[in-house]
Amino acid sequence: MRNLESKNVPLHDRATIDISVGKTWCNWLRENGYKTDFEQYIHHYPDTRGEQLANIYPYKLLGEFHQWLEETYIPEKFPEYVRKFVTPEECKLISEAIGYEIKPVFKRFKAEV
Repeated sequence: MRNLESKNVPLHDRATIDISVGKTWCNWLRENGYKTDFEQYIHHYPDTRGEQLANIYPYKLLGEFHQWLEETYIPEKFPEYVRKFVTPEECKLISEAIGYEIKPVFKRFKAEV
């Protein structure tokens, strides 16, 4: 994600990357034998998402999280997630920034009658 920010490539407001990362990270932890009964807090979004429960992960997992984010989430999960929220032009910019191809989703629009 640092690559996006350092290259001034913004994510669309609809891309709630923190929720995607959190759910995917928690699933990875579970699959790798970690207990996932973490404390939670209420996170306040200023938009229509309102209040959502979010896990409080222990500091001892921080290094492992960073490694997982760079080696697993960004190359394997992020492209499929983000392509649903961005234009083909943004896909190209994001692909260049992160070094992984993001193929755009071409949306079909209803023909006007």
